[in-house]
Amino acid sequence: MSTYKIDADHSAITFTVKHMMIHNVTGSLTKFDATMESDAVDFSDAKISFEEDTDSITTNNEHKAGQLKDDAFLA
Repeated sequence: MSTYKIDADHSAITFTVKHMMIHNVTGSLTKFDATMESDAVDFSDAKISFEEDTDSITTNNEHKAGQLKDDAFLA
């Protein structure tokens, strides 16, 4: 079995959320981890695991970042 681990220091997770249908809020996750395991050369049996720390959500607007971290938004 081959295992591949994301290099978080050289990777980025960014997102855009539409706010009130007129404005986009962009941000990123700064703490995350991912691995992929596979026996098949073509990755047809790949198993992917991804975890993120929602407290690491950042935006250019702390109020919006706080809203995005809320359980109501992430549920």
